[in-house]
Amino acid sequence: MQKRPGEDTINDQGPQADRYQNDWAVLVDKGYQGLQDEFRTIQPKKRAARGPPLTADERSESDRVLVENYFGRLKKLWGVCSHKWVWDRQTYNMFFRMCVALTNFSVRCCPLRREDGEHYLRYEARLIKLGLDIEEAKRLKRQRARDSRRAMLELHTRAAIRPANTSSRRSSVGSRTRSDSDVSTDFGS
Repeated sequence: MQKRPGEDTINDQGPQADRYQNDWAVLVDKGYQGLQDEFRTIQPKKRAARGPPLTADERSESDRVLVENYFGRLKKLWGVCSHKWVWDRQTYNMFFRMCVALTNFSVRCCPLRREDGEHYLRYEARLIKLGLDIEEAKRLKRQRARDSRRAMLELHTRAAIRPANTSSRRSSVGSRTRSDSDVSTDFGS
């Protein structure tokens, strides 16, 4: 996120301002660990338990609420942003940029509200539930495969044991040779 010409005079105080003088800071979540090595990022940290509040982090936490509200609005307005994308990346980039531009226009007309953030939290909860459902389905599939394999092994072991027992029964009943059978060996008669 490089600054455009003329934006370098805007007062920009924040982390790593001296290292990345020509870049804007990007607010990221903890999932983007390591991104600060290549970009200028703001990563909110958790408060120390029963410790004094961190003022810079408190400011970024309020920014995070705005970001969550924005993404809630984005996902509420455009289904293409809230579902799994099955086309190519170039097409996704085009659609996503269009959706972001339209969401920006929507935010200018109707400011963000708490409901947008709640929608985003519901969306995240839905994703978590989908993930848990997928994991449960995988677990059940593995369990069925184990049960099926166990049943097949039991059948094979029973079949391996059975011929030894059945051969002794056949010998006790009496064996019938091919000459004793009713089958004719003369063809054409």
